[in-house]
Amino acid sequence: MFLGPHALPAPPWWSVCLDEESVVYGDSTLALRAWLRQQGIVPAMARNEPEDHCGLLLLLSAWLAENNPFRLDTLLAEHLLPWAPRFLTLLNDGTAHPFYQGLGLLTRQTRAYWRRCRRVTPTLRKLYR
Repeated sequence: MFLGPHALPAPPWWSVCLDEESVVYGDSTLALRAWLRQQGIVPAMARNEPEDHCGLLLLLSAWLAENNPFRLDTLLAEHLLPWAPRFLTLLNDGTAHPFYQGLGLLTRQTRAYWRRCRRVTPTLRKLYR
């Protein structure tokens, strides 16, 4: 699902959907990186992984909810919620495995809950993939 060398059915990096060239480390990744720096957040990653990976964004959301909740709405509105529905559709369409189907369903429900409870409106973004 998430490893090459062939085309990935559900690329877990949001820049692949948000950048016209469908590249990893695109402009949207750089915008997220700049926002993280502005917030004083320095991701500590064991390997070279773009900050816009879906799993990392969900982990960052959980960390912000506990440590810096007033920044959570911006992360959700600007960096996670605009892209998540597209990724989750690609994930659902790209697998028949129950683990990934369940992961997609849980993530959709969590996203909907966050939108409803926090009253966050995602920023409109053009999606290329």
